[in-house]
Amino acid sequence: MKHKYTVRPEYIAKIQLFIGKQIIKVITGQRRVGKSYLLYQLIDQGIKQINLDDFLMMKLN
Repeated sequence: MKHKYTVRPEYIAKIQLFIGKQIIKVITGQRRVGKSYLLYQLIDQGIKQINLDDFLMMKLN
């Protein structure tokens, strides 16, 4: 899934510290600040390298 987004490397770096750890990751924030696109960016840049069969990904609206 390719999306156009503003690259936010500082946020991605902070989130990547927790990828692969046995905790639930929740991204919260105000409306229309880019939470979904931050997830799209994570998927496009790094999570594809991980075997996604080992992870449960859930999107809630």
